[in-house]
Amino acid sequence: MSGDHPTLEETAAFAGMLHAAQTDKAGLPYIGHLARVSRHLARLFPNATLAERHAAWLHDSLEDTPTTAEDLAARGYDPAVIAIVAALTKPADVPSYQAWIERLAASGFVSAMRVKLADLSDNGDPARLAKLPPEKASSLSRRYGRAMATLSAALDTHGDGDDEEPRAVELVPVTLSITQADHLAFVFAAAEAGRTVEDFIVEEALYLADMIVAAGRDNVRLARDGRARAAPFHEALRRGLEEPED
Repeated sequence: MSGDHPTLEETAAFAGMLHAAQTDKAGLPYIGHLARVSRHLARLFPNATLAERHAAWLHDSLEDTPTTAEDLAARGYDPAVIAIVAALTKPADVPSYQAWIERLAASGFVSAMRVKLADLSDNGDPARLAKLPPEKASSLSRRYGRAMATLSAALDTHGDGDDEEPRAVELVPVTLSITQADHLAFVFAAAEAGRTVEDFIVEEALYLADMIVAAGRDNVRLARDGRARAAPFHEALRRGLEEPED
């Protein structure tokens, strides 16, 4: 991809803007679904191409927003990204959802099938379906299960794309400036959790970030805010302790 192509971070932000006013079937912010699809893609296909990773964020942009393929091209997206997103946009002439899935499977478009399987992995998640009325959840579970079976069988036939562009490993260096007491707290907490300090910090921070993305900032209690609310109390307590006795 060219140097002026949007980064994955820019694509995530762009997708968030496109779907900002939308919610999923359970009434949760739609951006949470897109974030999870991106993670499912990495989990299911560790060799996912960069085009597939961008398409995971944008897979509903042509179907559920006013965005067009021309709009994506104007923003600098590679034709490979746009082709995947277009293939994942259900056309109006298909008689049923399963008919569209079978058409996608027959196309042999491996990248589109991989992103769609990541999408279905989130759509069919029992935890998400449990938030819906039982009859609706049961119907969707059957639909998504059948679709996943169809696409998985097609990938077995066409191959899973191992010969395509390898996924680049992106490591971001992070430096923490913390007190010795805070570091000891991390050491003890990580030991209790059976993880290294590094893994503990990264995993717990990512979990909190996922919660903010999925549930919204107002539904997550941050320790920083708790400390800010308690600051006046602690300050009053400190002053009380420092006041000399009569």
